[in-house]
Amino acid sequence: MPTFDLTTDPWIPVRPKHGGPASPVGLTTLFQRAHEYTDVELALPPASAGLWRILAFIAARLSGLDTCTEWSEWARIRKQVLHEDGRFDPEEVEDYFQRYRDRFDLFGDRPWLQDPRLGGSEAQCPKTSGVNKLCWGRPAGNTQVWLRHTTDLRPIPVPAAEAAHHLLATLYYGPSGRCTSRTAGDVSAADTAAGPLRGALSFHPLGRTLFESLLLNIPFIDDDEDTLAPWERDELRDPTLPPPVTGLAGRLVDQFRHAVLLEPSPDGTEVRDATVTWGARLSPEIRQTWSAPEDPYQIHIRREDGTPAPMKADATRAVWRDVAAILQDGQHRGQLTRMPRLHRDLRYHLPSDIRSAMRARSFGFDQDGQTRDKQWFTATTPRILQWLHESAEDNRQAGRMLNVIRQATDSAEDAGWRLERQLTRAWKDSGLGGEVKRGDSAPWTLLGTGRYWSRAYEVFWKLVGGDTPQEPGNAFIRLALEAYTEATDGYRHRPRVAKAVARNRGALFKNWIAEPDDGAEGAA
Repeated sequence: MPTFDLTTDPWIPVRPKHGGPASPVGLTTLFQRAHEYTDVELALPPASAGLWRILAFIAARLSGLDTCTEWSEWARIRKQVLHEDGRFDPEEVEDYFQRYRDRFDLFGDRPWLQDPRLGGSEAQCPKTSGVNKLCWGRPAGNTQVWLRHTTDLRPIPVPAAEAAHHLLATLYYGPSGRCTSRTAGDVSAADTAAGPLRGALSFHPLGRTLFESLLLNIPFIDDDEDTLAPWERDELRDPTLPPPVTGLAGRLVDQFRHAVLLEPSPDGTEVRDATVTWGARLSPEIRQTWSAPEDPYQIHIRREDGTPAPMKADATRAVWRDVAAILQDGQHRGQLTRMPRLHRDLRYHLPSDIRSAMRARSFGFDQDGQTRDKQWFTATTPRILQWLHESAEDNRQAGRMLNVIRQATDSAEDAGWRLERQLTRAWKDSGLGGEVKRGDSAPWTLLGTGRYWSRAYEVFWKLVGGDTPQEPGNAFIRLALEAYTEATDGYRHRPRVAKAVARNRGALFKNWIAEPDDGAEGAA
């Protein structure tokens, strides 16, 4: 039987401390040498977001943090492992993966994170979905060919290591709606709910080494009932029921709505076919009493009815605009926001050298609930997680930094909003084109706002990126004025346009702070 052992075969790219190239590794090597690596990141950001959750879960098992139900004990053990141990016990790592060795085979009798009941002599799915359905970025079914000339009539096999990446992306970000038909028990259906991270924006803390990052990514869960990961259970989960919601596994590695089965090539080096179908049923009746657990890596906003909802990814927004929201609860984007639950666990009882070095990495996928995928993205911040409330040596310094970050974010958002509004109004008054309907942007608005936000990024980090915070003052208003001038410059030779541009420019000074050397401009 073909095999691809995820514990030993190379499939995870790592970055060593010396910064040079390194060959991909299996899970056993990754954990045994995590203190020798600085980072791990797959080429597919949606797969990276899923991988970090799986690695954090395994790290909790290896460190013993999964057994703690009291926060004080949990924090003490985390600090001990970080500060005194400094690495995972090689024997513990070997024992864990040996215990479930047959469950970490991508093509075995119990293929990793897959459902073998979809194939075989008594297959619950009469047809496969095709390897194109598994691979993100490929057209599948009746989708037209745009970027890749791959069709279901001539599918191109994918290397086994890459197939594991696409498997993670499908389980965490898969679409809702039509899927391959499956019959399980008394349920026969051809539709599925969206993956647990569909359209999500999540933030993960980074330390100086991969070992530190994995420990920092473990959230504290005070549930009395622990649940097992899919590869730890002896029995396959009943797909006609919703996913479990308790324990660390219920939050990180067991919220999948899809079921997948890969078909390997005879030598196990490639995947040549795949089945992607529903893996959990969430009927309207079940939804009345069941709800997914809160993801610990996401910002949550408060709905009008008072219930929390995860903030969605937006490819048009730079990640730095959400920095204030990951550091403290407050008002953001005009809504009440709650910082990621994990970040509350990073406030206390961390070694000072680790605390001062913490950065944050974001993974986002701008997509709707069904099949429209706009863009995935990732970004890494400077050392800003040291400013989590009560996490700095000097709480007053931390408070001042958080205040400056909030001021800088609000100032940038306000100036950007006014720039967009005044560019649209100036176009309406200029007589250059037809009517701009409500909610639409003027032709020069995209140019102006694009230049503004690309420069605002540098100004923001200049203000808050160091150890000495600086209040924003008029910095973002000046950027808005520059962008406004550049966007309209090619049109102002016409008198009516020049008049409209000058008349609408003044609103950009709405929150201008008077300075001694303002001159005539500050009074405009």
